Amino acid sequence: VRGEALIEAWSEMVSVLIVTEGSEGARLHVDGRWNRVEPFRSQEVDPTGAGDVFAAAYLLRFCETREPLVSARFASCVAGLSVEAEGVEGIPTRSQIEDRLSHGP
Repeated sequence: VRGEALIEAWSEMVSVLIVTEGSEGARLHVDGRWNRVEPFRSQEVDPTGAGDVFAAAYLLRFCETREPLVSARFASCVAGLSVEAEGVEGIPTRSQIEDRLSHGP
């Protein structure tokens, strides 16, 4: 089983599945359906670690809200900000995240 078939198989085994797609955003499977998570516009300087940043931000926000869609949108925002500088210099503050969230993708 490969690619999309593997993703579909996993989506039936877990309550929440997220597939990140780089600058294309992500897909979130929850409550039996797929949801599109739009990317936030960014000026990419260094994409290294953006997926890890997405995962960490998702888990942080999910612990705060218990809302998968809200958490995925938050994570998309953080990942988008994180690629705008090299290395850990791109990891944003909470106020930078809130500001970007208020303006939308």
